[in-house]
Amino acid sequence: QMVTEEPLLSSKTGDLFICFTATAPGYVSRLLHKERLVAVCSPSLYQEIDHQNWRQDLLNFPLLSCDLDEDAKQPGGDWAVWSKG
Repeated sequence: QMVTEEPLLSSKTGDLFICFTATAPGYVSRLLHKERLVAVCSPSLYQEIDHQNWRQDLLNFPLLSCDLDEDAKQPGGDWAVWSKG
């Protein structure tokens, strides 16, 4: 099954993105820049993440927003965005 590596969000500063897709739980797409991290993940899928280090990293980020463009949403519920702001 094909899974896109394209980040679900665009970034003016080119922050590091981690995108957990609904079609492939645990699949990670990363773009590195500076020392910031942005994670995109549906709450239901977030519960499925079994890599403790990734989960702990996500828990360390403040919840910034649950608003994404409809086109950026994957099946499986609302999306949340965390950032090491």
